[in-house]
Amino acid sequence: MVGVYQIICLATQRSYIGSSIDVEKRIAAHLSALRKNKHVNYDLQQEFTECGGEDLFIFRAICSPLRREDLRPLEQEIIAQYRFPLLYNIARVAGRTKAGRNRRRTWPSAKQIHNTRVKALRAVGRIHTIARLNKSASLNVETFRIARRVRLRAAI
Repeated sequence: MVGVYQIICLATQRSYIGSSIDVEKRIAAHLSALRKNKHVNYDLQQEFTECGGEDLFIFRAICSPLRREDLRPLEQEIIAQYRFPLLYNIARVAGRTKAGRNRRRTWPSAKQIHNTRVKALRAVGRIHTIARLNKSASLNVETFRIARRVRLRAAI
């Protein structure tokens, strides 16, 4: 069924509004990702986990347009009725998944985590190399600060 759907957290009264050509299948995909702790929307996943799962969430179809072309405008109308802090939606515009400045934090991929750690290790290695080239027996305070900042970024 073509339509607009809503995911509501009963504990916080926040909602996620979405649209799909097959609403039942899309809701099942959301629920599956939430159960596996792999949902792309960080805020929705965090509250789903904190609230103890699907008992405090309602998944429902709101309405269906007569024509497929009216799907996104209908979703946009429904999104516009809510104050944005009460929505889990990342973007204010229907159909967009990246909101630019308003984009919320998402889960980093394993590859991103690996690449950051590799960069951090390389940077720390460069610092040690620089210290050896300067023929200093120990690292100075500034190089320790740089290494600490790089390690903190890698831990995220």
